[in-house]
Amino acid sequence: ASNKNLSKNRSQKRSPPLGNIFDDAGNPLTPSRSRTPNNRYRYRGARHKSKARMPPGDGTGRRLPAAQLEEAIAQAVLKRLEEEARQRIPPKPFDSDAIDPFDMLKRVQISTGSIAIALSDVDTSPIQLPFTMRRRGVEMKLIIPNQSRNPDAKLIANIAQALKTYE
Repeated sequence: ASNKNLSKNRSQKRSPPLGNIFDDAGNPLTPSRSRTPNNRYRYRGARHKSKARMPPGDGTGRRLPAAQLEEAIAQAVLKRLEEEARQRIPPKPFDSDAIDPFDMLKRVQISTGSIAIALSDVDTSPIQLPFTMRRRGVEMKLIIPNQSRNPDAKLIANIAQALKTYE
């Protein structure tokens, strides 16, 4: 599935069910939102009644960018399903447009540096998706190896503006 088609399809489909994504302490990651005058941001994070009760661990207590996390999960699930379809004898045709990857989720466990994705209808080991987190200004970004990324439109516009000014 091309990244362009996946992005188009994801914008028309729902997010993962609320109770399927957990942090390394076993707390469900619930959705939250933030807003500036020009932008809306969605996050997934664990809710704790007080900061004193927050369990230790690098993955807990953080807000992860929801759209980026959901896109990474969707791409990993579709890639696994496509690989399994190709390995069947005879190979089955695979249509990523006909599948909602979030219907396949059993549990997503986010630990320090890794996302484990267990699928409900597939009898295989969980998908292990390594990641690192980087801060860009006040925003956290998930860096996932071998995942296609959309170009940063704001960065490209700033570079274009700088080149125009330089001329």
